[in-house]
Amino acid sequence: MTWDYLKSAKFYRRFDPIIDYLSGKTADKAIIDLDCGYSPILPFLDTDYGAYLGNDIIDDWGTDIEGTDKLVAFVKLTDVDFVDMIIRDGLEVDILLCLGMGGGDVRPEKAESATLRDSFLRIIKHGKPQIVITEGIQLWEQEYRYYSKLEADMPDYKRVEHHLIDCDPAWNDAVARREVRIYERITK
Repeated sequence: MTWDYLKSAKFYRRFDPIIDYLSGKTADKAIIDLDCGYSPILPFLDTDYGAYLGNDIIDDWGTDIEGTDKLVAFVKLTDVDFVDMIIRDGLEVDILLCLGMGGGDVRPEKAESATLRDSFLRIIKHGKPQIVITEGIQLWEQEYRYYSKLEADMPDYKRVEHHLIDCDPAWNDAVARREVRIYERITK
């Protein structure tokens, strides 16, 4: 499978700054995890959140989501259909995660969504989350200024943290070098 390497414990290192930042900030919050694969970050989050909703179109990964007294759901929908559902159903979005931004809109690949960037920005415009977190390979920023351009399209947010993480230095592959950006909504 294209993304099997992400199931390696080494690649969970990319979540460290996210988990640290969100600690103490998730109480009763609605967390949306856009194109989350198999929801790998969920077991690491504080369990005080109000709801967690993730999506992806992957068939054979299954999901690590286990039942709790919280609303926890994973839906098999494209990012466009997922965002349409969020808007149609008036779902709250307090925290938006987009971990593994694939850059399919700038470098088309069969395994990556060409609409993820637009879907991400639609959720921000509609839901106005308090916290927004992106994660992906550093190569997208180096070659396309991907995250900087995305950030420019988020004028109501300020970047509060930026991390460059090499999940597996021995592997020496671009997919091991990850970039995390954390934003907070500017209150006026």
